[in-house]
Amino acid sequence: MRVALTGLELSGKTSLFGALTAHAFDSAAHPARADHPNVNMVKIPDERVDFLTDLYKSAKTVYATMELMDLPGIATGSEPGAADRPRIVAHLRQADALLYCLRAFESSSVPPRKGKVDPRRDYNELRSEFFLADLEAVLRRIEKVQVSLGKNLAKKERELVQHELELLQRCQAALEKEQPLRPLLEHPDNAALVAGFGFLSQKPVIVVLNVDEKGLRNADAARAALAGIDAPVYVICAQAESDILQLPDEERPAFLADLGLAELTSRRLVHDIHKCLDEITFITTGPDETRSWPIAKNSTAVTAAGAIHSDLAKGFIRAEVIAYDDLHAAGSEKAVRAAGKFRLEGKEYLVKDGDILVIRFSV
Repeated sequence: MRVALTGLELSGKTSLFGALTAHAFDSAAHPARADHPNVNMVKIPDERVDFLTDLYKSAKTVYATMELMDLPGIATGSEPGAADRPRIVAHLRQADALLYCLRAFESSSVPPRKGKVDPRRDYNELRSEFFLADLEAVLRRIEKVQVSLGKNLAKKERELVQHELELLQRCQAALEKEQPLRPLLEHPDNAALVAGFGFLSQKPVIVVLNVDEKGLRNADAARAALAGIDAPVYVICAQAESDILQLPDEERPAFLADLGLAELTSRRLVHDIHKCLDEITFITTGPDETRSWPIAKNSTAVTAAGAIHSDLAKGFIRAEVIAYDDLHAAGSEKAVRAAGKFRLEGKEYLVKDGDILVIRFSV
C-alpha cells in the first residue's frame, strides 16, 4: 500500500511527512526531488494488535505497514518549478491513495502563495491540475485507439477496442466537467481496462489542513473552509507534532495537553488512511507472534491464507475464525468457544476486518 503526500508549494508537506513518519527519515538533509521522492514505511497503529499481544503474551508484535511517499510541492501554471510537474505526476500515478496537504497556517517567515492563505483555493487548484493531467492521458489514448479501429481487426478484438474507446470517451466527458473518475470506474471490468493509467482522480483522497497552533484550537472553523468537499478532512498542526515527536516520550503529554490534544493527530491519521483504502486487516496471534495482515475488502479466506504464505493457499483446508470483538468481550479464547462464537469457514468465506484467523492446510 503506497500513499503519496502531495500539495502545492509552501504547504508544509515536509513537516507533515516528518510527523507521519516520526522523523524516521531526515528530510532536511535529503529533500524530496521530482526524480527521487522520499519514501518511508510507516507502521499502522492498531489497538487490537496491542490487546492480543498482551492476551497471548506474544514474544513478537508486527503491525501492518504502508509506504508513505513525499514529493516536492506542485507548481501550477507557469510558476517556477512547473517543469517538474510531469515527473511528480508520474510518481503520484503509482500511489494507491493521495494525501492532500493544504496550507492553513500563517507565518511571517514563509510567505503564502499569491499573498494569501486560502486552503479552498489551493484545494481547487490542486484538483484542477490532476483533472487536467488525467484528461491529457485520456486524450492521448483516445487518439491511439481510434487509429487501431482504422485497422483490419478481428471481430472480438474490434469489440474490445470499441468498448475501451467508449469508456475513454465517458472518462473524457467527466474530466472536462471536473468530475472524478472514481465513481465511473467502480465496476471491476472498467477499472481493469484502464488500470495502467493510474488516474489521479480515481484514487481515494484524504485532505489534511495544516494549521498553526491558533488554528488547531479552532479546528471547526478551519474545516469550514472546505465544507462540502467529497473527502475526509483532518486538521493538524504538522510543525507542532513534528517538534513533539522529537521530545522524550515522558515529556510529550504535557505539550499535547497545551495543544488541547489527547493524542498525536498524526498517529490517528496514519490509522485512518488505511481505513480509506478499501482494505481490511485480519490478525494472527499466539505466544510466538501477533501480526496484522492488510488485504483488500471482500477477500476470501484462501486469499488471506496466501497473504501469509503461498503454501497456505495451495494446501488450504479451512480457516478457524474468531471475531476480534467477540474475543475482546469474552476475555479469552476458551470463553469464545463456550459461547459458540468460534467458527470453521471454507475457501469462499469473506474475511471481515478484525477477524482472528488460524489457517489449517496440508502440504
